[in-house]
Amino acid sequence: MKKMLFYIALFAGAMTIGSCSQDEMLTAIEEKPDVTQPLTSFVSGDPETTRTTTHYKSGSFPFYWTKGDHIWVFKNDAADAGSTGYNQFNHSHSGSTFSEHESEVGSAGGWAKGHFSVSGVFKGNTYNVYYVGQASPSIPNGTSTDNYSIPGPLQVTVKNEQMQLTAYNADHFATSGDCGYAEATKVTNGYKFKMNHMASYLMIYPWHDIIYSDGAPAHLILDKITIEEVSDGGPFAIAGTHEITNGQKVLQPPVAGTKETKIVLECGPEEQGFVIPYNEIDYTRNGCFVVMSPSRDNDAVKTRKLKMTFDYYDVFHRHFSFPYTMSEPKTFYGNTFRRFYPKISGEDIDPKPDYDNLVFYGWDGLFSHNGNNNSMANTHDTYWPEPAYQSCKYAPNINELYWYWKNGDMRWDDGAPGTSYTYHWEEREGDPPFFPDDPWVKKSGTFAGGIWVKRREAILRDGNAATCQHPSHVDYKPTFCSEHAQNGEDWRAATVYTHSLTESGNVPTYSNKGRPENLDDYFFLPALGYSYTGNQSTKPTKLGTEGYYWSSSQTNGYSGSENGYYLKFQKQGDGVKAEILNQQRGYGYIAGSGWFH
Repeated sequence: MKKMLFYIALFAGAMTIGSCSQDEMLTAIEEKPDVTQPLTSFVSGDPETTRTTTHYKSGSFPFYWTKGDHIWVFKNDAADAGSTGYNQFNHSHSGSTFSEHESEVGSAGGWAKGHFSVSGVFKGNTYNVYYVGQASPSIPNGTSTDNYSIPGPLQVTVKNEQMQLTAYNADHFATSGDCGYAEATKVTNGYKFKMNHMASYLMIYPWHDIIYSDGAPAHLILDKITIEEVSDGGPFAIAGTHEITNGQKVLQPPVAGTKETKIVLECGPEEQGFVIPYNEIDYTRNGCFVVMSPSRDNDAVKTRKLKMTFDYYDVFHRHFSFPYTMSEPKTFYGNTFRRFYPKISGEDIDPKPDYDNLVFYGWDGLFSHNGNNNSMANTHDTYWPEPAYQSCKYAPNINELYWYWKNGDMRWDDGAPGTSYTYHWEEREGDPPFFPDDPWVKKSGTFAGGIWVKRREAILRDGNAATCQHPSHVDYKPTFCSEHAQNGEDWRAATVYTHSLTESGNVPTYSNKGRPENLDDYFFLPALGYSYTGNQSTKPTKLGTEGYYWSSSQTNGYSGSENGYYLKFQKQGDGVKAEILNQQRGYGYIAGSGWFH
């Protein structure tokens, strides 16, 4: 439901979620309703009460409304008998408005008050109000919710797969299972209510004490958290679809066939991840929030024991996993938060990456250039505007590649400690032509050279760079945009074949050299060269001196010829020369997930 302004006191335990109103009245967002009958107003919050707990030192967890939120009101007062929606849950109108804005909440801010219009006349003094999120199975897809009512029960699904796009942000609660109950009381010109939340909520702040074997702190990024229920006598459900009947104030167990004992929280879009601080707790960098089905006093076993598995990677794209299990079971009641501060520990990490089994792909190829599947027939088999769906599916699109290129503060590193790397490949010895039965020979070598590139999160946070000029960005012009390049054009839909080449004529040559001071804000791309086309020798070329990385976008070609966009970089003087180009899809460049973060 509500995005939350998380002002947090750093101490252990569970706390009741507070609600609040704001001191400042701002212009409400309005959606004009299609009025076909009288509307009754239901307003959250108490207009006479100003906000008293607004900072993390207060220990309060106020929820906020966001655009798209709605409520259900159960109409069952005897005075309403015979009227439309009687003895049913009535959905609020699309003409909801919100006021008392809090800009610090979520990506677009939130509102302390929600002003909801419900179709029909309500004559009673009190009514039960429910919130079941923005993805409730109670509403069939495509259904208009104006003048919409159902006898019940309502349904809300606590999802077993949740995605949090930004650290320390609960935007995803609205579609992950947040829900609540309130009793609305009659006031002048409508009804007012204060929502009590029915789900349970986790706040997780991991930190680590891992170092590289050369003594430097490891720089780690959290990819996802898997939460499993592992109680003795269990496992018990921590997710699933719940039914809510009128008068119900506590979520009952999920209905049969929907019970889940595991929840996976994806951290950041497209594996971007959240920073795991070294030897400190910094919830603004990696605060993770999870909605969970609650435990209840009347359960046979009312406590739960959770195991959390943290999947993370370092700046050289090596992946690791760490399990953390609660020392003892705890209750997870509705309308409460539990906070966890798990320390991720492990053996020292070798600072020198070993890129074993690394392969080159034709653009979006299913198979690699290395090994016996070295066939260019295995490139992407459809043409523009079809997006990548195989090896390049999770590579940055051409717009994203542009922003890394433009605002990524690229830095060439000749091989400072930790940036030399071992690379393994396969090739056919001798001179071409080669035949299908000719053997492949495994090779390896140690190389240095590559670039540091600023992470998406850091580009957006730091500002002071080129901004996207698309007219949809009214109040805030971002320094990284997946939908548009700097001039506001979506390069994925470009009609000029050489569009990227034209732009790359203004190549930014970065003069910065060597490893950045704050590696948490950067990732490393090794200069792994490329492989030629065809089923000839696949020996890599330009190893240690140049890098070639496919995007997920292809050009809008001409004469039946479509190319793939890619990033090329090389050392120039003490800095970096980086270009966005396009090439025939059969060339073997680096692809796959996990590089650009």
